[in-house]
Amino acid sequence: MVSISEFLERVGRTGEILTESIEAYFVNDEEKFTLSVQRMREVEHDADEILRRVKHDLYAYLLIPDTRSDVDRILNRFDDFIDETKRLLILLDIERPHIPEPVVPHLKRISESTNISAEALVSAGEAYFSHPREVQEKTAEVFTCEKEVDELQEKVIEEIYNGIPSLRLSEKMHITRFLDLLSVLSDICEDIGKDLVISALKRGV
Repeated sequence: MVSISEFLERVGRTGEILTESIEAYFVNDEEKFTLSVQRMREVEHDADEILRRVKHDLYAYLLIPDTRSDVDRILNRFDDFIDETKRLLILLDIERPHIPEPVVPHLKRISESTNISAEALVSAGEAYFSHPREVQEKTAEVFTCEKEVDELQEKVIEEIYNGIPSLRLSEKMHITRFLDLLSVLSDICEDIGKDLVISALKRGV
C-alpha cells in the first residue's frame, strides 16, 4: 500500500522538524523556528489526509480482522507521535519558556535522540509490511534512545531544581512541563516499537 509509505514518510519528517525547531529556538533564529512550526502544521495536516485514505483501504480490502486491528492500532500510535510533536511546537511557540544555558545541550540531545527513534520506526514500519523478520532488529535503536532520554530527563530535573538557585519555582515548573512534553515523544516511539515487534511475532515471523 503506497499510501502507508507516504504516511510513514511524514513520521520521519516530523522527527526532522522537531530537531530543526528545537535548534532554531535555542539559537534565537526566529524566522527558522516560525517556518519549522508552520511546516509541522502542514505535515500533520497531510498525515491526517493520508491516514484517512489508508484506513479506508485497510477496512475495504484487508479481510483478516486480527491483522487489520493490529495495523490500525500501530498507525494510530504513529499518528499520536505526529500530533504530540505538533502540540509541543505550538505550545513552545506560544509560551516561549526561558531555558537556562546549562540544560540546553540536554534538551537538544533529547530532540536528536527522538529524531533517531522516528527514523528507526519508519524503517521498522516499512519492514513490517514487506520484511517482518527485520522488525526486531530495526527497532533496537528505538529502545536504546528511550533509555537515553530517560537518563537525560533526570539530569535536567536535577539541574533545574538543585543546580540553578537563581530559578524561581514558576520557572522550574514551566521548564519541567516543557521537558515532559518533549520526553513523552520518546515514550510514544518506544510504545510503537514494542507494538511492531509483538505484531510481527504474532504473524509467526
